Amino acid sequence: MYNSLMMDGYYKNEKGTQEAYKGKHITAGDVAIRDEDGYYYIVDRVKDMIIRGGVNIYPAEIEGVLGQMPAIADVAVVGKPDENLGESVVAFIVTQQGASVSDEEIQQFCADKMANFKIPSIIIVMDELPRTPTGKLLKRELREQL
Repeated sequence: MYNSLMMDGYYKNEKGTQEAYKGKHITAGDVAIRDEDGYYYIVDRVKDMIIRGGVNIYPAEIEGVLGQMPAIADVAVVGKPDENLGESVVAFIVTQQGASVSDEEIQQFCADKMANFKIPSIIIVMDELPRTPTGKLLKRELREQL
């Protein structure tokens, strides 16, 4: 049925297996870019991509910028449904111990480093981000909170 050189499918998840296989090939759901020298770089996951006003926004880019702020210890960016624009950019942040940062400071920091449409319009401060026992971020749980 499927090309089993990599795997036969997802364990007890036939729907996931069917979605992953495109004909004889499997798709991991990664988004990559190719630079001018022909090198490829994984930039994000398709399922995490935010579409705002018809423009694709990659949360990993925003997370990378926010991760540069000294007051931020951890960050995750997800999309929230928006009637007018499709999705809004939401940043969940954990601050460094003893630090505080305002929404305006975060947005200004972003404004200096990225296009305006990528700047988080909603910022939610948390004590910690939900993760699996192995440390994988659970963005699904963050989306459910919205």
